[in-house]
Amino acid sequence: AESAGHTVTEFFLDIMNIHGCKGCFGGHSSRECPCVQNDDMNVIYPAVKACDVMVLATPLYYWNMSGQLRTAVDRLFALEEGEGNLLRRPADGCRREWL
Repeated sequence: AESAGHTVTEFFLDIMNIHGCKGCFGGHSSRECPCVQNDDMNVIYPAVKACDVMVLATPLYYWNMSGQLRTAVDRLFALEEGEGNLLRRPADGCRREWL
C-alpha cells in the first residue's frame, strides 16, 4: 500500500495498554476520545475515524483472533454510540464492510 502512495498506520496491540469494554454505553462518537476509559485506544480512535480502509491482522488461536485484537474490536463500539455512528455511516458514500 505504501508503494502505491497510501499512508499505512500500524498498531502493535501486544505492547499497548487497552482495557476491555465495560459495556457501560457511556461513550459518544462525536467526542475526540469517544470511550469513557482512558487508555491506548485513544491513539487508535482517531486513526479509525480518518481511515478509508482498515486491515486487521492476527494469528489464530483456537480458530479465532487473538485476545488483544478481540478487545480492541470490542472497544470500537464507542464509535457507534451517539449520533455520529462512525462505523456504519460513511461520509463519502463508499460502502464499508467487515470481511
